[in-house]
Amino acid sequence: MTDRFAFHYAPDGYSTAGPRLMGRQAAGARRYSLCGITHTTASHAVMTSLAHPLVAPARSWDAVICTSRVVRDSVRRVLERQAEYLGAQRFELPQLPLIPLGVHAADFDIEGARRDTVLPCIVSDWNGYRDTVRDGVDGYRIPTVMPDAGAGLDLAQRYDDGADSYDAYCGHTSQAVALDGAALAQACARLAGDAGLRRELGENGRQRVRAEFGWAVVFERYRALWRELDERRRADAQLGPALPAAVPDRLDPFELFASYPSMRITPTAMVELAPDASLALLRQYRELAINRFAHASLPTLEEFGQIFGAIGSRPMQVDELLDALGPCDRPTLLRGLAWLCKMDLLRIGAAEE
Repeated sequence: MTDRFAFHYAPDGYSTAGPRLMGRQAAGARRYSLCGITHTTASHAVMTSLAHPLVAPARSWDAVICTSRVVRDSVRRVLERQAEYLGAQRFELPQLPLIPLGVHAADFDIEGARRDTVLPCIVSDWNGYRDTVRDGVDGYRIPTVMPDAGAGLDLAQRYDDGADSYDAYCGHTSQAVALDGAALAQACARLAGDAGLRRELGENGRQRVRAEFGWAVVFERYRALWRELDERRRADAQLGPALPAAVPDRLDPFELFASYPSMRITPTAMVELAPDASLALLRQYRELAINRFAHASLPTLEEFGQIFGAIGSRPMQVDELLDALGPCDRPTLLRGLAWLCKMDLLRIGAAEE
């Protein structure tokens, strides 16, 4: 992996994809790609995360790796419903590549062991098993059935209201999913009575593991995807206007609270040192327990000294002070002026008429 990618794994119940998409804006949308991988997709946190690309600045050079075709269908359904909910006519989506979860292929290497110890699989025809086990080739997939859409709106509402836990939600849903018992019995009987069939299907499965699901194979598919996303970052057109660096629900706190104070420190505001202000007193206040935690967000002692030296004994406007300081971190110095006022080492007044 290179520093052009931020890889995000979203297990059930936890996801930070939305904040990561928003946080990238400050660095620049084309600086790197975000690439995630699905696992369980039914918890509230993950479903919200999957819907978030329509309101967060996801780009075509981002990707959500789907581990099976049915998971990809679920992700698409969430995105489609979110688009309908928002009334979105045009939006940009991440790529949804299909790459399976990897396994340690060496664990299936039976050289020197009996061939009939590699047993074929009997699985439900459900979720990723459909992509993993080839019916009649590596094992058998047993058909499943469940109600059509519309039969679980009350279950979704109970889960959303908190009446049901995630486990209860999955449990109620699972109660309405049935397996073909007769087909299961037939598959078991067929394999139990035919050692040659067991060896054939088991060996097919072993070879498929090595060819399709070993980590070396899967990771190379990740690398191919990252190369594609890298190219997309360079070449894909941006569908809409550039978005601002600050996202709506992650505002600068001094914008968020702009109406709270009686006065704000504007470029024309006047500043002057308090009569008893000194660097010695500043050092003393700076080391108080109530202030020590904030060292990282305030000017250094050297920068405070430069502020003292630039102001001297006469009042001056904030923009004049900043010009006198030369190249500087303006936000940090503005916070420093407010902190000096908080410590009664600086006076801040409105602009002179």
